[in-house]
Amino acid sequence: MAGGSWITPASLLWSGAARVADGDLGGLRTMVVLGAPVAALAATYWWASFVHKTTPSG
Repeated sequence: MAGGSWITPASLLWSGAARVADGDLGGLRTMVVLGAPVAALAATYWWASFVHKTTPSG
């Protein structure tokens, strides 16, 4: 199912959501696999901006 296209994450998310909507909770795995790296990237960005604000200058 996964390929080299830039649209692959969106198609995987869409198919996972469709499976969950049909009552198959196996689609959650697909959505978590996509969501975990995005959440880690967002948390890293937030932490970097927090550290940058609290670092004394000078």
